[in-house]
Amino acid sequence: MSAALTAGWNAGLTPRGMGVRIAEEMASEPDNAFVTRFRAELTDLCALWDALGYPSPIRRLFALQFEGGAIMHRLTIRQDRQTWRQIEAGRA
Repeated sequence: MSAALTAGWNAGLTPRGMGVRIAEEMASEPDNAFVTRFRAELTDLCALWDALGYPSPIRRLFALQFEGGAIMHRLTIRQDRQTWRQIEAGRA
């Protein structure tokens, strides 16, 4: 299990915040690399939450929040980049 994941959780980072973090770290990576890392981190997080004694319904909720943070933030980053490209193209 990733020490960064455990440290983030212990520091009070929410599941959604952990998803946003991975989206930021993988912003310039292709989708297949993002999905591979997303899957690995989600698996590790589920194991961490299980080890901490969270019941299954709460772990599912946490997983959905992690997914929401990661996917929605990645889409936001992508849209922001497209907007900047359009602005830059308009200036040229």
